[in-house]
Amino acid sequence: MAAAAFKGIITIQYMDGDVQQEAFSASDVSNAFTTFDSSGLTFFNTRKRGVIADISLSAAGTDTNKLRLFLNNKDSGISYLNAGIVATVNNRIPVPYPVEIFTQIQLKQLVP
Repeated sequence: MAAAAFKGIITIQYMDGDVQQEAFSASDVSNAFTTFDSSGLTFFNTRKRGVIADISLSAAGTDTNKLRLFLNNKDSGISYLNAGIVATVNNRIPVPYPVEIFTQIQLKQLVP
């Protein structure tokens, strides 16, 4: 199939109530990391201690179907099924995942 690039947003909710949202682009290529719009890099750093409150996609890819969370260059073992986090899904249930101050966050695109 032909890769179908898509966009997304990851939301960090900090303990003090502040929110950090980072938009990203996904190439829909297996084993490629997403690129964050704010930096043009494949990662961003949290500013404070908090939780990953939400990940939302504009569409699901055609060649990839999961995003894998990497923290500080290490595989967290947490995967998000693309079809389950598309913005139009009305029953998305966010699962908060804790992050520390200055945690480097990456999302890797995967196939089953």
